[in-house]
Amino acid sequence: MKRLLFFYIFLHLLGHHFFRKRLYYRTSSAVYKQWIPDTNFENASNWDKGRTPCGNDVVLFRSSEVVSVYVQSSHSLTDMYIPLDGEFILAPGAGFAAFDGSFDPGCETASEVTFASADNFQWYDPTLWRAATSLDNLDRGKHIFSVDEERVPCQYDDVIFPPETSFRVNIESSEQAIRLRSISVLGQKFTSDNTLAEYMQSSSAKLQFHGQGAFQLLNTRCPDKSGCECGNAADHDRICAALLQKSGNQCPQVMCKDPLKPVGHCCEMCGVPFGIAVRTLHAATGSNRSTQEAGATIAGTVVVLFLVLLLLGAALLLYRKGTLRSFTSLWSRKRDLDLSGETADKGFDNPIFDTPCDPVALAGACSVEEEEEAPKEMASKNSELYYINPLYDETELCA
Repeated sequence: MKRLLFFYIFLHLLGHHFFRKRLYYRTSSAVYKQWIPDTNFENASNWDKGRTPCGNDVVLFRSSEVVSVYVQSSHSLTDMYIPLDGEFILAPGAGFAAFDGSFDPGCETASEVTFASADNFQWYDPTLWRAATSLDNLDRGKHIFSVDEERVPCQYDDVIFPPETSFRVNIESSEQAIRLRSISVLGQKFTSDNTLAEYMQSSSAKLQFHGQGAFQLLNTRCPDKSGCECGNAADHDRICAALLQKSGNQCPQVMCKDPLKPVGHCCEMCGVPFGIAVRTLHAATGSNRSTQEAGATIAGTVVVLFLVLLLLGAALLLYRKGTLRSFTSLWSRKRDLDLSGETADKGFDNPIFDTPCDPVALAGACSVEEEEEAPKEMASKNSELYYINPLYDETELCA
């Protein structure tokens, strides 16, 4: 139990340090970004009365209105004032007719219904986009969370303006061009600058896109499997201004004690992200070199800490089983013997192998005058006991 508690505390501290640091890096993988608002005739939010015009209503479009309006069905109206510069895109079977005065439930009282302006929709407003990792997830509503800069289309994203819809968006940018992988408008997908440039000269495109901005299509995925820089850092202030325009450019107050502000996000936030992801991360500078160094540093730190944790766990396990204590005891005994100069008893020595090879000793053993005293003299010079083998003649060493 203590061992598990130790591991939990260590992992908790490791995760807290690593993920707090991780918030200050950003990465972006190519995803699908879909534009949300539209200028469809049937969309109730596009009218000042909050409903679609009916038979007794007078429909008003401001004369100066520049707008493209998609009409999905047929409508009977008492009267309609259209803009001087605009267009109506009619779906099959859609159109307008004069109201014949027949009973129309919910439309007994005549009134004026005015189309709301669409000029305030900005490309760099994060609230006007939804993102998903696939078209299927986009259709099923499985959207992903990103920091505010990456909620707006990034340079390797596929941008989709849904088919059977009309729209109007301000594409003013701090960059010379808004870089994208591709862009789809009214069901037509553009992957090259030439075909898109041709479309942008059309009357419909001029009603759909306005402001000082242009597009550049890369038509390629992010070359780095670990993710690429989004490319919206230059418009960070524009993104945050659009995000906070309804709150007086003020971030909501956070209630936590130690809020965090990830790079690319407009406001502080509470909570610590979880889940381990060892990947190359992009530093705030956005340079490739700092990206690789930052990713390598974090990945290396995680690997080293994991190895340290593994070694500590193995040592603790061996200690609890007694193996480590036995090894420590043997090591201590060996060290004590080395320090005292003592050696273990070697038992009985074989004179063939254990006879000293000191030339002086051998010379003494070979001396004729001290032939009988040599074994005693040799024994006295050593602390070990020698037994003479009667079948062995030490004088043969002198031959």
